[in-house]
Amino acid sequence: MRINPDTYVKLVHLDVTPEHQLTFNSLQDQKNFFDSLNGLVLDNFTYQRKDNIIRYPYVYDNVELYNYCVYCNVDYSDKYYYAYVTDLKYVNDNMTEIKIETDVFQTWQFDFIYKKSYIERKHVTDDIAGNYTIAEPVMTGEYVNNFSYQFPLNDIGYVVNWSELPDGTTKPLTPFGGLPSGGGYNLYYNYNDIATFIEDYSSSTSQTTSEAIQNIYAISRKFATKDDSSALIVGENAPIEFSYNIIKSTSLDGYVPVNKKLLTYPFCYLMMSNNTGVANILHYEKFISNDCEFVVKGIATAGCSIKCVPQNYGHSGMSNEEEGILAGQFPLLNFNRDIYADWLLTNSTSLNSQKEHGSTLALAGTIGAVISAVGAGIATGGAMIAPMLGAVGSLVSVASGIKTIIDANNTDYEHSLIPNSLNSLTNSAEINTASECNGFWFYDYSIKREFAEVIDNFFSMYGYKVNTMEVPNLHTRTNWNYLKILDPNVESDNVPEKDMLLYKKMLTNGITFWHDPSTFRDYSQSNTNI
Repeated sequence: MRINPDTYVKLVHLDVTPEHQLTFNSLQDQKNFFDSLNGLVLDNFTYQRKDNIIRYPYVYDNVELYNYCVYCNVDYSDKYYYAYVTDLKYVNDNMTEIKIETDVFQTWQFDFIYKKSYIERKHVTDDIAGNYTIAEPVMTGEYVNNFSYQFPLNDIGYVVNWSELPDGTTKPLTPFGGLPSGGGYNLYYNYNDIATFIEDYSSSTSQTTSEAIQNIYAISRKFATKDDSSALIVGENAPIEFSYNIIKSTSLDGYVPVNKKLLTYPFCYLMMSNNTGVANILHYEKFISNDCEFVVKGIATAGCSIKCVPQNYGHSGMSNEEEGILAGQFPLLNFNRDIYADWLLTNSTSLNSQKEHGSTLALAGTIGAVISAVGAGIATGGAMIAPMLGAVGSLVSVASGIKTIIDANNTDYEHSLIPNSLNSLTNSAEINTASECNGFWFYDYSIKREFAEVIDNFFSMYGYKVNTMEVPNLHTRTNWNYLKILDPNVESDNVPEKDMLLYKKMLTNGITFWHDPSTFRDYSQSNTNI
Protein backbone atom coordinates (compact mmCIF):
# COMPACT_ATOMS: atom_id res chain seq x y z
CA MET A 1 0.00 0.00 0.00
CA ARG A 2 1.31 3.35 -0.99
CA ILE A 3 1.51 6.00 1.77
CA ASN A 4 0.91 9.60 0.86
CA PRO A 5 3.84 11.87 1.69
CA ASP A 6 2.73 13.97 4.65
CA THR A 7 5.86 14.52 6.80
CA TYR A 8 5.76 17.94 8.43
CA VAL A 9 8.85 20.13 8.04
CA LYS A 10 9.28 23.69 9.29
CA LEU A 11 12.31 25.93 8.85
CA VAL A 12 12.79 28.73 11.41
CA HIS A 13 15.47 31.04 12.67
CA LEU A 14 16.45 30.28 16.29
CA ASP A 15 19.75 30.84 18.10
CA VAL A 16 19.75 27.70 20.17
CA THR A 17 23.12 25.96 20.26
CA PRO A 18 24.64 23.07 22.22
CA GLU A 19 25.68 25.69 24.79
CA HIS A 20 22.34 27.56 25.00
CA GLN A 21 19.07 25.65 25.22
CA LEU A 22 15.41 26.43 25.86
CA THR A 23 13.47 24.54 28.52
CA PHE A 24 9.70 24.03 28.57
CA ASN A 25 7.27 22.81 31.17
CA SER A 26 5.68 20.26 28.82
CA LEU A 27 5.74 18.84 25.32
CA GLN A 28 2.69 20.89 24.46
CA ASP A 29 4.37 24.13 25.61
CA GLN A 30 7.34 23.25 23.48
CA LYS A 31 5.17 22.57 20.40
CA ASN A 32 3.18 25.76 20.92
CA PHE A 33 6.36 27.81 20.99
CA PHE A 34 7.73 26.41 17.75
CA ASP A 35 4.33 26.71 16.10
CA SER A 36 4.34 30.40 16.98
CA LEU A 37 7.61 31.08 15.16
CA ASN A 38 7.62 32.49 11.66
CA GLY A 39 9.16 30.21 9.06
CA LEU A 40 8.72 28.07 5.96
CA VAL A 41 6.28 25.18 6.43
CA LEU A 42 5.63 22.18 4.18
CA ASP A 43 3.70 19.06 5.13
CA ASN A 44 4.00 16.88 2.09
CA PHE A 45 7.49 15.48 2.49
CA THR A 46 8.26 11.83 2.37
CA TYR A 47 9.62 10.14 5.46
CA GLN A 48 12.41 12.26 6.88
CA ARG A 49 15.40 10.38 8.16
CA LYS A 50 17.23 11.58 11.28
CA ASP A 51 20.49 13.49 10.70
CA ASN A 52 20.09 13.39 6.98
CA ILE A 53 19.44 15.72 4.06
CA ILE A 54 16.13 17.39 3.26
CA ARG A 55 15.52 18.27 -0.39
CA TYR A 56 13.60 21.46 0.10
CA PRO A 57 11.67 22.73 -2.93
CA TYR A 58 12.63 26.36 -2.52
CA VAL A 59 15.22 28.53 -4.17
CA TYR A 60 18.44 28.85 -2.16
CA ASP A 61 17.94 32.57 -1.48
CA ASN A 62 14.64 31.87 0.28
CA VAL A 63 16.12 29.19 2.52
CA GLU A 64 19.49 30.60 3.56
CA LEU A 65 18.02 32.82 6.35
CA TYR A 66 16.91 29.78 8.36
CA ASN A 67 19.16 27.86 10.70
CA TYR A 68 16.83 25.47 12.49
CA CYS A 69 14.41 22.74 11.53
CA VAL A 70 11.39 21.02 13.12
CA TYR A 71 9.93 17.89 11.55
CA CYS A 72 7.48 15.11 12.32
CA ASN A 73 6.82 11.95 10.34
CA VAL A 74 3.10 12.15 10.93
CA ASP A 75 2.18 8.84 9.37
CA TYR A 76 4.52 6.99 11.72
CA SER A 77 4.55 8.92 14.96
CA ASP A 78 3.56 12.12 16.67
CA LYS A 79 7.16 12.60 17.81
CA TYR A 80 8.65 15.96 16.86
CA TYR A 81 12.33 16.17 16.08
CA TYR A 82 14.42 19.31 16.38
CA ALA A 83 17.59 19.85 14.42
CA TYR A 84 20.25 22.39 13.53
CA VAL A 85 20.69 23.34 9.88
CA THR A 86 24.38 22.71 9.40
CA ASP A 87 24.73 23.23 5.66
CA LEU A 88 22.82 24.43 2.55
CA LYS A 89 23.52 23.38 -1.00
CA TYR A 90 22.10 24.89 -4.17
CA VAL A 91 20.70 22.19 -6.49
CA ASN A 92 18.68 24.26 -8.93
CA ASP A 93 16.36 27.23 -8.91
CA ASN A 94 13.63 25.16 -7.31
CA MET A 95 15.61 22.91 -5.04
CA THR A 96 17.97 23.36 -2.04
CA GLU A 97 19.55 20.56 -0.11
CA ILE A 98 19.49 21.13 3.64
CA LYS A 99 21.76 19.13 5.91
CA ILE A 100 20.45 18.72 9.44
CA GLU A 101 21.87 17.49 12.76
CA THR A 102 19.62 16.55 15.67
CA ASP A 103 19.35 18.95 18.58
CA VAL A 104 19.43 16.18 21.16
CA PHE A 105 18.23 18.30 24.06
CA GLN A 106 15.17 19.78 22.37
CA THR A 107 14.33 16.41 20.89
CA TRP A 108 14.64 14.39 24.11
CA GLN A 109 14.46 16.86 26.98
CA PHE A 110 11.41 15.18 28.52
CA ASP A 111 12.95 11.72 28.26
CA PHE A 112 16.16 12.29 30.20
CA ILE A 113 16.34 10.86 33.73
CA TYR A 114 18.96 12.59 35.90
CA LYS A 115 20.77 10.83 38.70
CA LYS A 116 23.32 11.98 41.23
CA SER A 117 26.32 13.38 39.39
CA TYR A 118 29.46 15.38 40.10
CA ILE A 119 28.50 18.99 39.38
CA GLU A 120 31.38 21.34 38.74
CA ARG A 121 29.45 24.60 38.22
CA LYS A 122 25.88 25.70 38.68
CA HIS A 123 23.63 28.53 39.78
CA VAL A 124 22.99 28.05 43.49
CA THR A 125 19.76 28.60 45.38
CA ASP A 126 21.33 29.67 48.70
CA ASP A 127 23.57 32.50 47.62
CA ILE A 128 24.75 33.76 51.01
CA ALA A 129 28.26 35.14 51.48
CA GLY A 130 30.36 32.32 52.85
CA ASN A 131 28.31 29.40 51.55
CA TYR A 132 30.54 28.99 48.50
CA THR A 133 34.27 29.64 48.77
CA ILE A 134 35.93 27.25 46.30
CA ALA A 135 38.59 29.03 44.25
CA GLU A 136 37.43 30.42 40.90
CA PRO A 137 39.38 30.65 37.61
CA VAL A 138 39.30 34.46 37.51
CA MET A 139 41.85 37.25 37.82
CA THR A 140 41.50 39.54 40.81
CA GLY A 141 43.97 42.26 39.84
CA GLU A 142 45.16 44.83 42.37
CA TYR A 143 43.52 45.45 45.71
CA VAL A 144 42.27 48.77 47.01
CA ASN A 145 41.70 49.93 50.56
CA ASN A 146 38.07 51.02 50.83
CA PHE A 147 37.99 52.16 54.46
CA SER A 148 39.74 51.65 57.77
CA TYR A 149 38.80 51.49 61.42
CA GLN A 150 41.00 52.04 64.44
CA PHE A 151 40.95 50.84 68.00
CA PRO A 152 43.32 53.49 69.41
CA LEU A 153 45.56 53.10 72.43
CA ASN A 154 46.63 56.73 72.66
CA ASP A 155 45.35 57.53 76.17
CA ILE A 156 48.77 57.20 77.75
CA GLY A 157 49.44 56.66 81.43
CA TYR A 158 52.72 56.11 83.27
CA VAL A 159 53.31 53.33 85.75
CA VAL A 160 56.03 53.34 88.40
CA ASN A 161 56.86 49.88 89.67
CA TRP A 162 58.53 50.04 93.07
CA SER A 163 59.81 47.59 95.65
CA GLU A 164 59.58 50.12 98.46
CA LEU A 165 57.93 53.52 98.80
CA PRO A 166 59.85 56.57 100.07
CA ASP A 167 58.25 56.13 103.50
CA GLY A 168 59.51 52.58 103.72
CA THR A 169 56.24 50.85 102.81
CA THR A 170 56.71 47.51 101.07
CA LYS A 171 54.28 45.16 99.39
CA PRO A 172 54.36 41.35 99.38
CA LEU A 173 54.09 39.17 96.28
CA THR A 174 50.56 39.67 94.94
CA PRO A 175 48.65 39.00 91.71
CA PHE A 176 48.96 41.69 89.09
CA GLY A 177 47.21 41.32 85.76
CA GLY A 178 46.58 37.70 86.60
CA LEU A 179 50.28 37.03 87.31
CA PRO A 180 52.26 37.06 90.58
CA SER A 181 54.25 40.24 91.01
CA GLY A 182 56.48 41.75 93.66
CA GLY A 183 56.27 45.35 94.79
CA GLY A 184 53.62 47.90 93.99
CA TYR A 185 52.48 50.03 91.07
CA ASN A 186 51.59 53.71 90.91
CA LEU A 187 49.76 55.22 87.96
CA TYR A 188 50.35 58.80 86.87
CA TYR A 189 48.91 60.85 84.05
CA ASN A 190 51.69 63.43 83.62
CA TYR A 191 55.44 63.77 83.90
CA ASN A 192 55.43 66.21 86.82
CA ASP A 193 53.79 63.73 89.15
CA ILE A 194 56.42 61.14 88.25
CA ALA A 195 59.22 63.61 88.94
CA THR A 196 57.71 64.50 92.31
CA PHE A 197 57.46 60.81 93.23
CA ILE A 198 61.13 60.22 92.37
CA GLU A 199 62.23 63.33 94.28
CA ASP A 200 60.47 62.03 97.39
CA TYR A 201 63.14 59.34 97.68
CA SER A 202 65.87 62.01 98.00
CA SER A 203 64.19 63.48 101.06
CA SER A 204 63.16 60.16 102.56
CA THR A 205 63.61 59.69 106.30
CA SER A 206 63.41 55.91 105.99
CA GLN A 207 66.76 55.45 104.25
CA THR A 208 64.85 54.20 101.14
CA THR A 209 66.49 55.36 97.92
CA SER A 210 65.31 55.65 94.33
CA GLU A 211 66.95 52.29 93.70
CA ALA A 212 63.62 50.96 94.98
CA ILE A 213 62.13 52.04 91.64
CA GLN A 214 62.25 48.94 89.45
CA ASN A 215 61.11 50.62 86.26
CA ILE A 216 58.81 53.23 84.80
CA TYR A 217 56.81 52.44 81.70
CA ALA A 218 54.01 53.76 79.54
CA ILE A 219 50.65 52.02 79.20
CA SER A 220 47.25 52.59 77.66
CA ARG A 221 44.99 53.90 80.37
CA LYS A 222 42.20 51.69 79.00
CA PHE A 223 43.75 48.85 80.96
CA ALA A 224 44.37 50.54 84.30
CA THR A 225 42.70 52.98 86.66
CA LYS A 226 43.95 54.51 89.86
CA ASP A 227 42.70 55.05 93.35
CA ASP A 228 42.71 58.82 93.80
CA SER A 229 43.86 58.57 97.38
CA SER A 230 46.80 56.24 96.90
CA ALA A 231 47.46 56.29 93.14
CA LEU A 232 47.57 52.48 93.22
CA ILE A 233 46.31 50.70 90.14
CA VAL A 234 42.85 49.20 90.48
CA GLY A 235 41.81 46.00 88.72
CA GLU A 236 44.93 43.99 89.22
CA ASN A 237 43.66 40.43 89.14
CA ALA A 238 42.77 39.79 85.50
CA PRO A 239 43.11 41.30 82.01
CA ILE A 240 40.67 44.08 81.24
CA GLU A 241 38.61 43.42 78.10
CA PHE A 242 36.78 45.56 75.55
CA SER A 243 34.43 44.47 72.76
CA TYR A 244 34.90 45.97 69.32
CA ASN A 245 32.70 45.30 66.27
CA ILE A 246 33.14 46.08 62.59
CA ILE A 247 30.37 45.91 59.99
CA LYS A 248 31.04 43.40 57.24
CA SER A 249 31.78 44.76 53.80
CA THR A 250 28.86 44.92 51.35
CA SER A 251 30.65 46.45 48.36
CA LEU A 252 33.92 46.32 46.45
CA ASP A 253 35.47 49.64 45.55
CA GLY A 254 31.94 51.11 45.65
CA TYR A 255 30.40 48.32 43.58
CA VAL A 256 27.57 46.27 45.13
CA PRO A 257 27.72 42.78 43.60
CA VAL A 258 24.75 40.67 42.57
CA ASN A 259 26.56 37.45 43.42
CA LYS A 260 27.47 37.22 47.09
CA LYS A 261 30.55 35.11 46.54
CA LEU A 262 32.25 38.38 45.69
CA LEU A 263 31.86 39.35 49.36
CA THR A 264 34.25 36.55 50.35
CA TYR A 265 37.98 36.01 50.13
CA PRO A 266 39.93 36.56 47.87
CA PHE A 267 37.67 39.23 46.40
CA CYS A 268 37.56 41.15 49.66
CA TYR A 269 38.96 40.73 53.14
CA LEU A 270 39.66 42.50 56.43
CA MET A 271 43.27 43.09 57.40
CA MET A 272 44.05 43.56 61.09
CA SER A 273 47.35 45.31 61.86
CA ASN A 274 49.18 46.49 64.97
CA ASN A 275 50.96 49.18 62.92
CA THR A 276 54.39 47.73 63.72
CA GLY A 277 54.66 45.31 60.83
CA VAL A 278 52.44 42.56 62.19
CA ALA A 279 49.19 41.96 60.30
CA ASN A 280 46.65 39.20 59.84
CA ILE A 281 44.23 38.71 56.94
CA LEU A 282 40.74 37.79 58.09
CA HIS A 283 37.96 36.46 55.84
CA TYR A 284 34.61 38.19 56.30
CA GLU A 285 32.77 34.95 55.63
CA LYS A 286 34.48 33.17 58.52
CA PHE A 287 32.82 35.46 61.06
CA ILE A 288 29.75 33.52 62.09
CA SER A 289 27.86 36.52 63.45
CA ASN A 290 26.53 39.39 61.34
CA ASP A 291 29.39 41.68 62.35
CA CYS A 292 33.12 41.13 62.71
CA GLU A 293 33.50 40.81 66.46
CA PHE A 294 36.73 41.34 68.41
CA VAL A 295 37.86 41.40 72.01
CA VAL A 296 40.79 43.65 72.93
CA LYS A 297 42.30 42.60 76.23
CA GLY A 298 45.34 43.79 78.14
CA ILE A 299 47.23 43.98 81.38
CA ALA A 300 49.21 47.00 82.59
CA THR A 301 52.54 45.25 83.03
CA ALA A 302 55.78 46.60 81.57
CA GLY A 303 55.30 47.06 77.84
CA CYS A 304 51.52 46.89 78.37
CA SER A 305 50.68 43.45 76.97
CA ILE A 306 47.58 43.87 74.76
CA LYS A 307 45.99 41.41 72.34
CA CYS A 308 43.17 41.71 69.82
CA VAL A 309 41.31 38.44 69.25
CA PRO A 310 38.52 37.76 66.70
CA GLN A 311 35.37 36.23 68.16
CA ASN A 312 33.09 33.61 66.56
CA TYR A 313 35.64 33.31 63.80
CA GLY A 314 36.05 29.97 62.11
CA HIS A 315 34.21 28.06 64.79
CA SER A 316 31.03 28.92 66.59
CA GLY A 317 30.95 30.62 69.97
CA MET A 318 34.70 30.69 70.49
CA SER A 319 37.49 33.18 70.87
CA ASN A 320 40.00 32.41 68.13
CA GLU A 321 43.27 33.07 69.94
CA GLU A 322 45.35 31.70 67.07
CA GLU A 323 44.15 34.47 64.77
CA GLY A 324 44.77 37.23 67.32
CA ILE A 325 47.71 39.65 67.23
CA LEU A 326 49.55 41.57 69.94
CA ALA A 327 49.71 45.34 70.02
CA GLY A 328 53.04 47.03 69.64
CA GLN A 329 54.89 47.42 72.90
CA PHE A 330 54.66 50.57 74.93
CA PRO A 331 58.09 51.94 75.91
CA LEU A 332 59.99 51.74 79.14
CA LEU A 333 60.79 55.29 80.18
CA ASN A 334 64.09 56.94 80.98
CA PHE A 335 64.24 58.58 84.40
CA ASN A 336 66.93 60.44 86.32
CA ARG A 337 68.35 58.53 89.23
CA ASP A 338 70.62 60.78 91.37
CA ILE A 339 73.26 58.25 92.36
CA TYR A 340 75.08 60.77 94.55
CA ALA A 341 71.93 61.61 96.48
CA ASP A 342 71.14 57.88 96.85
CA TRP A 343 74.63 57.17 98.10
CA LEU A 344 74.62 60.15 100.42
CA LEU A 345 71.25 59.13 101.87
CA THR A 346 72.37 55.53 102.36
CA ASN A 347 75.61 56.50 104.07
CA SER A 348 74.48 59.59 105.91
CA THR A 349 74.58 58.08 109.42
CA SER A 350 78.10 56.72 109.28
CA LEU A 351 79.34 59.69 107.35
CA ASN A 352 77.95 62.18 109.85
CA SER A 353 79.51 60.19 112.68
CA GLN A 354 82.84 60.27 110.95
CA LYS A 355 82.64 63.98 110.27
CA GLU A 356 82.01 64.73 113.96
CA HIS A 357 85.77 64.03 114.53
CA GLY A 358 86.78 66.51 111.94
CA SER A 359 88.48 68.70 114.56
CA THR A 360 91.25 66.15 114.87
CA LEU A 361 92.44 67.26 111.49
CA ALA A 362 94.32 69.99 113.31
CA LEU A 363 96.55 67.33 114.76
CA ALA A 364 97.53 65.97 111.42
CA GLY A 365 100.43 68.39 111.18
CA THR A 366 102.05 66.99 114.30
CA ILE A 367 101.88 63.36 113.29
CA GLY A 368 105.29 63.39 111.72
CA ALA A 369 106.82 64.96 114.81
CA VAL A 370 105.12 62.53 117.13
CA ILE A 371 106.31 59.59 115.09
CA SER A 372 109.81 61.09 115.16
CA ALA A 373 109.59 61.48 118.89
CA VAL A 374 108.41 57.94 119.27
CA GLY A 375 111.32 56.80 117.19
CA ALA A 376 113.71 58.83 119.35
CA GLY A 377 112.22 57.40 122.52
CA ILE A 378 112.65 53.91 121.28
CA ALA A 379 116.25 54.72 120.40
CA THR A 380 117.08 56.08 123.87
CA GLY A 381 115.29 53.20 125.52
CA GLY A 382 114.60 53.18 129.19
CA ALA A 383 112.18 55.65 130.74
CA MET A 384 110.83 57.19 127.51
CA ILE A 385 109.47 53.96 126.06
CA ALA A 386 106.49 53.26 128.23
CA PRO A 387 104.95 56.76 128.22
CA MET A 388 105.43 57.17 124.53
CA LEU A 389 103.84 53.86 123.67
CA GLY A 390 100.65 55.12 125.24
CA ALA A 391 100.86 58.31 123.24
CA VAL A 392 101.57 56.41 120.04
CA GLY A 393 98.57 54.22 120.63
CA SER A 394 96.33 57.29 120.83
CA LEU A 395 97.89 59.04 117.88
CA VAL A 396 97.83 55.96 115.70
CA SER A 397 94.13 55.78 116.42
CA VAL A 398 93.80 59.45 115.44
CA ALA A 399 95.75 58.90 112.28
CA SER A 400 93.50 55.99 111.34
CA GLY A 401 90.40 58.19 111.85
CA ILE A 402 91.86 60.93 109.67
CA LYS A 403 92.54 58.47 106.88
CA THR A 404 88.96 57.21 107.12
CA ILE A 405 87.63 60.75 106.88
CA ILE A 406 89.90 61.52 103.94
CA ASP A 407 88.92 58.28 102.24
CA ALA A 408 85.29 59.03 102.97
CA ASN A 409 85.51 62.51 101.49
CA ASN A 410 87.40 61.20 98.50
CA THR A 411 84.66 58.60 98.02
CA ASP A 412 82.06 61.37 98.40
CA TYR A 413 83.77 63.33 95.67
CA GLU A 414 84.18 60.33 93.42
CA HIS A 415 80.45 59.60 93.65
CA SER A 416 79.63 63.22 92.92
CA LEU A 417 81.56 62.85 89.64
CA ILE A 418 79.39 59.94 88.44
CA PRO A 419 76.67 61.31 86.14
CA ASN A 420 73.02 60.61 86.83
CA SER A 421 72.06 57.33 85.11
CA LEU A 422 69.22 56.77 82.65
CA ASN A 423 67.51 53.75 84.11
CA SER A 424 65.50 51.94 81.39
CA LEU A 425 65.63 50.10 78.10
CA THR A 426 64.60 51.50 74.74
CA ASN A 427 62.53 49.77 72.06
CA SER A 428 60.79 50.46 68.78
CA ALA A 429 57.55 51.32 70.54
CA GLU A 430 58.65 54.86 71.31
CA ILE A 431 57.95 56.27 67.85
CA ASN A 432 54.45 54.74 67.72
CA THR A 433 53.60 55.96 71.21
CA ALA A 434 54.97 59.45 70.55
CA SER A 435 53.11 59.56 67.22
CA GLU A 436 49.87 58.28 68.81
CA CYS A 437 49.94 55.31 66.47
CA ASN A 438 49.70 52.51 68.98
CA GLY A 439 46.59 50.44 68.57
CA PHE A 440 44.88 48.09 66.17
CA TRP A 441 44.02 49.08 62.61
CA PHE A 442 41.42 47.32 60.49
CA TYR A 443 41.53 47.79 56.72
CA ASP A 444 38.84 46.70 54.26
CA TYR A 445 40.55 45.55 51.09
CA SER A 446 38.85 44.50 47.87
CA ILE A 447 39.53 44.07 44.20
CA LYS A 448 38.98 47.09 42.00
CA ARG A 449 35.50 47.92 40.74
CA GLU A 450 36.56 47.06 37.18
CA PHE A 451 37.47 43.50 38.13
CA ALA A 452 34.48 43.16 40.45
CA GLU A 453 32.04 43.94 37.64
CA VAL A 454 33.74 41.50 35.26
CA ILE A 455 33.71 38.68 37.81
CA ASP A 456 30.14 39.44 38.86
CA ASN A 457 29.02 39.12 35.25
CA PHE A 458 30.93 35.86 34.97
CA PHE A 459 29.14 34.48 38.05
CA SER A 460 25.79 35.67 36.71
CA MET A 461 26.39 33.81 33.48
CA TYR A 462 28.04 30.64 34.74
CA GLY A 463 27.19 30.33 38.43
CA TYR A 464 29.72 29.15 41.01
CA LYS A 465 32.23 26.37 41.10
CA VAL A 466 30.66 23.96 43.61
CA ASN A 467 32.18 20.49 43.05
CA THR A 468 29.24 18.68 44.63
CA MET A 469 27.59 15.29 44.20
CA GLU A 470 23.85 15.77 43.70
CA VAL A 471 20.95 15.26 41.32
CA PRO A 472 21.05 18.10 38.77
CA ASN A 473 18.20 20.59 38.77
CA LEU A 474 17.83 22.42 35.46
CA HIS A 475 15.34 24.99 36.65
CA THR A 476 16.02 26.84 39.91
CA ARG A 477 16.21 30.42 38.58
CA THR A 478 13.65 32.64 36.89
CA ASN A 479 15.43 33.09 33.57
CA TRP A 480 18.43 30.80 33.19
CA ASN A 481 20.46 28.06 34.85
CA TYR A 482 23.99 27.03 34.00
CA LEU A 483 25.16 23.45 34.56
CA LYS A 484 28.55 21.90 34.02
CA ILE A 485 28.67 18.24 35.04
CA LEU A 486 31.71 16.01 35.04
CA ASP A 487 30.84 12.46 33.96
CA PRO A 488 27.05 13.08 33.85
CA ASN A 489 24.84 10.32 35.17
CA VAL A 490 21.82 10.49 32.82
CA GLU A 491 19.63 7.63 31.64
CA SER A 492 16.69 6.98 29.32
CA ASP A 493 14.96 4.05 27.64
CA ASN A 494 13.86 6.20 24.70
CA VAL A 495 16.96 8.14 23.73
CA PRO A 496 19.29 6.61 21.12
CA GLU A 497 22.77 5.87 22.43
CA LYS A 498 24.39 8.30 20.01
CA ASP A 499 22.14 11.14 21.16
CA MET A 500 22.69 10.26 24.82
CA LEU A 501 26.45 10.43 24.36
CA LEU A 502 26.12 13.78 22.61
CA TYR A 503 23.99 15.16 25.45
CA LYS A 504 26.44 13.97 28.09
CA LYS A 505 29.22 15.69 26.19
CA MET A 506 27.15 18.89 26.16
CA LEU A 507 26.71 18.69 29.93
CA THR A 508 30.41 18.10 30.40
CA ASN A 509 31.16 21.22 28.34
CA GLY A 510 28.47 23.21 30.15
CA ILE A 511 24.96 24.28 29.10
CA THR A 512 22.92 27.38 29.88
CA PHE A 513 19.25 26.43 30.12
CA TRP A 514 16.90 29.32 29.33
CA HIS A 515 13.40 29.13 30.77
CA ASP A 516 11.59 31.99 29.02
CA PRO A 517 11.83 32.30 25.23
CA SER A 518 11.07 36.02 25.47
CA THR A 519 14.29 36.59 27.44
CA PHE A 520 16.39 34.01 25.64
CA ARG A 521 20.10 34.88 25.88
CA ASP A 522 19.32 38.22 27.54
CA TYR A 523 21.70 38.47 30.50
CA SER A 524 20.39 41.90 31.43
CA GLN A 525 17.35 40.26 33.01
CA SER A 526 17.19 39.50 36.71
CA ASN A 527 17.73 35.89 37.59
CA THR A 528 16.38 35.35 41.07
CA ASN A 529 15.48 32.03 42.65
CA ILE A 530 12.09 30.61 41.76
